[in-house]
Amino acid sequence: ADELIDVYLAKGGYTGGTKGTAIVDSPTDYDISVEYPAAGGNPASVLYVAIRRRHDNFFAIVFQTRPDEYPVLKPTFQASAGSLLVAPP
Repeated sequence: ADELIDVYLAKGGYTGGTKGTAIVDSPTDYDISVEYPAAGGNPASVLYVAIRRRHDNFFAIVFQTRPDEYPVLKPTFQASAGSLLVAPP
């Protein structure tokens, strides 16, 4: 998750974020939120980052919202990420 957040999301302009504590942390699933301040004309935002390991591959799902909406949307993000279905190759 750190590489996705610190390298790949940074390439997309997401820098200076504050990582929350892990929301889901298991051998195959990892979810965390990252809050970004307003910067460069972009509003403040919260990303819900979900990493899933399925069939020896890693999948990343990223949801974005405003900080004031995050508490309401967090359960929906978590349920949606938890429903990822990947058929065997």
